[in-house]
Amino acid sequence: MGYRRDTGGYRVVRRLDIPAAAAALGLSETAVRRRLQRRGLAGGKDEAGRWYVELADGDTGRDTDGVPSVDRGTPGGIPPASAGDTALYERLIEGKDAELARLADELERTHAALRRAQEAEGEQRRIIAGLMARLPELAAPTPRPDATAGPPAEAVPPPVAEVPGPRKPWWRFW
Repeated sequence: MGYRRDTGGYRVVRRLDIPAAAAALGLSETAVRRRLQRRGLAGGKDEAGRWYVELADGDTGRDTDGVPSVDRGTPGGIPPASAGDTALYERLIEGKDAELARLADELERTHAALRRAQEAEGEQRRIIAGLMARLPELAAPTPRPDATAGPPAEAVPPPVAEVPGPRKPWWRFW
């Protein structure tokens, strides 16, 4: 037994090894070790190098956010229900139901938008098919020789480029 200073004053604490703390909290030993690692439970190593957990009389197996742990060492990992847990579970289920309803509405809106896009694409394909059918009608007219044009102008040969003399090697540039 010892004392630990808390926000409300001093509290009586018990120093337990990991198996005893797991039994007291209704957790598995692995869950107790993990909570010690992330500082969810008070504890540490003693002089002999053994891990211990400090539990006050009111300590429960809850994380610091107030949500009960799923790893309770019970069959299926389901924590035992209490009056506080029942209200918490009901709030969690209501939140889940609201999120599912929101996601169902979003999915319906996405499906409606996809149907509209597919209908627009089908209309575009029908328009393109109609234009492709009329393509022979819209062929460009053949060019007629113009009688007013004179003989073709004489072709002017392109200017001859001068070939420069031999180039200096690059190492003689400086």
